[in-house]
Amino acid sequence: METYNALKIVFSKALKDVYPSNELDRIFFLILQEKLGWKKIDFILNRNNSPNTELLQFIDKVIPELKNNKPIQHILGCVSFYDLELKVNKDVLIPRPETEELVAKIISEISYNSSLSVLDIGTGSGCIPLALKHQSPNLVCSGIDVSIAALSVAKENANKLGLDVDFRQQDVFKSSLKFNSIDIIVSNPPYIPKKEIASMSSNVVDYEPHSALFVEDDNPLMFYIHIATIGRNVLKDNGKIYFEIHENYADQVVNLLSNLNYSNISIFKDLQGKNRMIRASK
Repeated sequence: METYNALKIVFSKALKDVYPSNELDRIFFLILQEKLGWKKIDFILNRNNSPNTELLQFIDKVIPELKNNKPIQHILGCVSFYDLELKVNKDVLIPRPETEELVAKIISEISYNSSLSVLDIGTGSGCIPLALKHQSPNLVCSGIDVSIAALSVAKENANKLGLDVDFRQQDVFKSSLKFNSIDIIVSNPPYIPKKEIASMSSNVVDYEPHSALFVEDDNPLMFYIHIATIGRNVLKDNGKIYFEIHENYADQVVNLLSNLNYSNISIFKDLQGKNRMIRASK
């Protein structure tokens, strides 16, 4: 391959039947960022230079995996989330931009020097409490998950980043929560009804943990009901609860929070204009 620009053209042609062009651009630049530490401007400045052999070999390896819809984050083994590089694999969800928006909402409502206690329920890769701790170092952050494999990833991320977050294995449906006097509960729980699987892309359905994504069609709010009920017991007075939500169930989540005597309930839209976050006070 004579130039980086030629490499990009070959990469795009090889995968044009699998991904739209804007997604191919995103994937290609993720590879350059991870392998070369480049931003788009670096590619522009070097596009007529010859690519190194290691990158060429990696691209050759990646193309067949991408043709099988394997997520680029799994291929690279990491994802960028709120200025952090986090390990991800088949045991955890790949953090989405809307979850970054949830973190941003919480950060916007606390001070940098805040020493509030935060509990993330269903923490997965640990992305939420790790990002919060990184942005506001005095927070006392914890995360729980039913999956031991997911917690292994979260703990590895915490160790790599040097962030003090307490990760514990716990199934909130089978035992009482071993926390009390919490200032903030946050959760991005499973909320996609199984009936939607047929319409979803295979890079999600085939590679990400279903237990972290899907709920039964007849009980789509099961996690919200249970977590909100827990919140009534473990949150301090005036403590807050933050949820990421399915856009189609915003009103139902508001109603269940209201029925549990939460106040100051607000829905927030994501950058796509979808109802995606809810905040309420005990």
